[in-house]
Amino acid sequence: MRGSADLNSVQDDQSRFHLALDQWRQINLAPTFLQYAKKSDSLSASLPLLLHNWETIVDFWLEAVAEADLESKQPLLE
Repeated sequence: MRGSADLNSVQDDQSRFHLALDQWRQINLAPTFLQYAKKSDSLSASLPLLLHNWETIVDFWLEAVAEADLESKQPLLE
C-alpha cells in the first residue's frame, strides 16, 4: 500500500488504525468502505479513543463487511 512508511512513524496523539483509514480513503472510493471510514473516523483518531470505542468500531466493521462488495472488502479486511 502507498505510504506504508507513514504508518511506521505514528505520533503519540494518533493511531495506526486511523492513519490506515485515511490512506485507504484516498485510494478506495467504494461507498460501503467510505461509510465505514466516516463512522469510525472520529472514534479512532488516537489510541485512547480507539481503545475506548473498539466495540462500536467492530460493530460498524461487521455491518460493513456484511454488505460490502468486492471493492469495499479489500480495505475492510486489511
